[in-house]
Amino acid sequence: MRRAVLILTVMLLPVAAWAADVYYIEENFDGDSGYFYEGKMGDTTFTRYPEDGYYEIDAMQSKKGSLAALTVAFESYTASVDLQFYDSIVSDEIYAGLIFHYQEDPSGRASFYLFTVFPDGYFCVWLVDRENRRTYAYRLTQTPLVNPAGPNSLKIIAEGTRFELYLNGMLLDSFRDTSLGRGGVGMFASAGTRARFRAFRWRIREEEYEARMEEGGVFGFVQKHELPAAFRDDFTRKRWLEGGFAGARFSYSEGRYAIDNTKGDTMAVSYRTEPVAKAGFLTAVVASVEGEKGNGYGIAFRFNVQDEQPSYYAFIVARDGTYKLFKNQDGVATPLCDWLEIPFDVDFGRPQLLGVAYVEEPDGALCIFPGLNGRPLMAFVDTMPLEAGGFAMIVAPRLNVAVSEIRLVDFAGNEQLALETLSAAYREEDENAG
Repeated sequence: MRRAVLILTVMLLPVAAWAADVYYIEENFDGDSGYFYEGKMGDTTFTRYPEDGYYEIDAMQSKKGSLAALTVAFESYTASVDLQFYDSIVSDEIYAGLIFHYQEDPSGRASFYLFTVFPDGYFCVWLVDRENRRTYAYRLTQTPLVNPAGPNSLKIIAEGTRFELYLNGMLLDSFRDTSLGRGGVGMFASAGTRARFRAFRWRIREEEYEARMEEGGVFGFVQKHELPAAFRDDFTRKRWLEGGFAGARFSYSEGRYAIDNTKGDTMAVSYRTEPVAKAGFLTAVVASVEGEKGNGYGIAFRFNVQDEQPSYYAFIVARDGTYKLFKNQDGVATPLCDWLEIPFDVDFGRPQLLGVAYVEEPDGALCIFPGLNGRPLMAFVDTMPLEAGGFAMIVAPRLNVAVSEIRLVDFAGNEQLALETLSAAYREEDENAG
């Protein structure tokens, strides 16, 4: 009779942190460091073996099941991992598995689903309620798909309260449960078990990932006040430059707009002159970047062209952890700042949300508020601003950049509120940083 009590040693590590999905975490355990806990807690040891590319939870001496979890919460995602039972005591309570919809109550007690397999050929999903009470969310079921001695590949596709279970590439079944609506993911090994995990993957729906990045700072202002987009493009229709120009190539592919400037020798720019927002907020989701880490890519606003000479402001980031803001007037570039260090960690292996808000003060000076992944950077003021205009995507030489969405919000009628709110957000960020 399998027991119905589960006692946990909980290991937590926050992430350093579209009908298409994006990799939020891709962990092969082959690097010097990673996302999951390493060390010893109680009688359980958590170890990364980069030379062999696996992560081990050794609970052989423990009387409690143990887990390593990532705590950022999402509703819709796909999570998967390969696990192998390496060693265990003789017991019918030996199991290991994949945690999903992990969350904590105000007192810090964890609740989650556990998709688990047993080496004797069974699987189930438990709902663990605040670290002690355990019930079946999906019944205990025997299956020939379990590999007792070799690796087992587990995958869960979560759609809020609906879940699909896969084992070794085959769909086992689907079920619904409304107990937990969202959460993080992780890996689990029972007491008396040494389990090894490889190829951990966590893919997030693009819409949810973008919404998470938009929750705070300069990004949160638009969401809080429900300001509509004056222009939005997910690149399902062709509205931008295509083909080759000055060594760069512009193309559409699988819901992305790609600017391949790997063979170019100057900045590659794809722009629109309409709609015009005198004050507004421009964002772009950069899905992927390849090429030189020190070279920049970004977005431009107040974009105009006269006599074949462009004028615009550009907010540029680079994967070496720096950013820059410059003003290009009649083809002459003037930096509003030198390259500055991004004051927080950014995982450039994931999509990035670039955003810049701009609002004129009563005296006519233009206040510029750049931000990255929901976090504000330094605010800037230009006392001799460019005229209102369109917007653009911009990529330096030796880079290939794919953008999955671009959006422009017009602040018309909300200029003063925007100026006050954004200024306050940047002051708060400076105070917190200090």
